[in-house]
Amino acid sequence: MNGSRLKNFGMLGLSVLLVISWSACQERQPAQTMDEYAEGAGRLDGWETEQSVRTLEGELIWIDPQEEVLMVAADDGREVEFVYDGWTEIVGADEGVHGITGSGTRVEVEYEKGFPTNRAKRIEILRQSPTE
Repeated sequence: MNGSRLKNFGMLGLSVLLVISWSACQERQPAQTMDEYAEGAGRLDGWETEQSVRTLEGELIWIDPQEEVLMVAADDGREVEFVYDGWTEIVGADEGVHGITGSGTRVEVEYEKGFPTNRAKRIEILRQSPTE
């Protein structure tokens, strides 16, 4: 008889667990579509849905022409990394990115904000650093 009670108690516990699980599932929010997610988060696949161009002015910290990456110290103290490519417009340097002398060069970068790295659309050399 004790086995029968234990079995009934186990079945009751299992039933209660199933009812609680079922009710919890009923209260869940419906899944978002990718468009709804992108609209709420402001981005899709790491890039903003509205490709607004932003501008940052500061001093070049370093540039790697092989990897097509540069780092700029913004006037507000942030260090911001950018990727660039053959479509990036370079203004004020005779030899494109190879004409950018190095750290201390004053630049203005027009870019599209991205995740994890921002994409430079235009890099303007405002003042070259003195040659070392």
